[in-house]
Amino acid sequence: MFESAELGHSISKRTYAREVPKLREALLDAQYDLFQDGRFPVMVLIAGVDGAGKGETVNLLNEWMDPRHIRVAAFGEPSDEERERPPMWRYWRELPPKGRIGIFFGHWYTDPILDRVYRKTKQSELIESTEQIVRFEKMLTDEGALLLKFWFHLSKEKQKKRLKALEKNPETRWRVTKTDWRHFKLYDRLREVAELALLQTGSASAPWIVVEGEDARYRNLTVGRALLAAIGEFDRRAYSGSRIILLVSDGGAHLDEPTQKRILAGLARNRIALYWIYLRSYNSPVLDGTSTDGGGNAPEIALHNFFQTLRTPYRVYQAEVPEDLAKAVADVGRQQNFPLDFLEQIPRQDFSRRFIAAAAICCLLLLSGRSFAMRSWT
Repeated sequence: MFESAELGHSISKRTYAREVPKLREALLDAQYDLFQDGRFPVMVLIAGVDGAGKGETVNLLNEWMDPRHIRVAAFGEPSDEERERPPMWRYWRELPPKGRIGIFFGHWYTDPILDRVYRKTKQSELIESTEQIVRFEKMLTDEGALLLKFWFHLSKEKQKKRLKALEKNPETRWRVTKTDWRHFKLYDRLREVAELALLQTGSASAPWIVVEGEDARYRNLTVGRALLAAIGEFDRRAYSGSRIILLVSDGGAHLDEPTQKRILAGLARNRIALYWIYLRSYNSPVLDGTSTDGGGNAPEIALHNFFQTLRTPYRVYQAEVPEDLAKAVADVGRQQNFPLDFLEQIPRQDFSRRFIAAAAICCLLLLSGRSFAMRSWT
């Protein structure tokens, strides 16, 4: 699984300098659109071997995008409060809201993988932990979250070289700890356990992206492009439900240009279909262009013409009687992914005179029958 991240990928300085400005601009645009729409949260997991550029990537994303809309969460040993609750509780509290990006530098994979590497748990316990993780991540993605998981990889030789280079530099020496070297001694076992965990938990809705961490320029572009593509693709995903605006009115209005622009942008951005049920009276203009009563400048026609220019599904229904209204609502329901409930109140009708007349006729028939019977006896 990690072989593709040991091929020595690299990016030249010239290519990097050419690509970064465009990528940063696109990421900022995507981030602002995400924040403005507020339709889904983005969760980015940063994992991998020590020295592969995890920390640098977190700093880079905050540099390339607006850090005000990014939440970075790191986790150490669980507190007493966290130990008294389900394992996922501490992570749940750090989930970003809709429209924001959450970066998890430390996450729900750390303990299961390291516990198995240090033989604190059995293979069956690791499998059980990954099954819990799959359920947790499925819950997040089912609720509409975008979840990206990056694993930064180095071969054993490259990791050793990287750690020594960091130690040699006085400015980065502090970043290499005894724990890093202890993990390095268990590299083969860590690789085996991590590969199993990634295979067990990767899915279409929560994929793992393995990134070769040796070349910083390649690493940076790979992560930035993957994040940008994921946000764009996720934003264009098909809905399982429908989002519509159902406008019911007996008239229209002339809209100024700023209002038209806001409506056009909002409907297109959020992919909302528009349906207009026009309750037309006998002297109102017809919206099919056949009106001959001078209604060409009528606000209803102007509004209809504007709706036809929208970059979103639009349909108009002209209802002159209650049956037309019911048919229009039923047709809208058939075109959506779920039916629409339509309640129509029918006024009471007075049938008392008919029932009184029927009762009188019955009484006359009974009296006639009685008179006939009495004459027969006499």
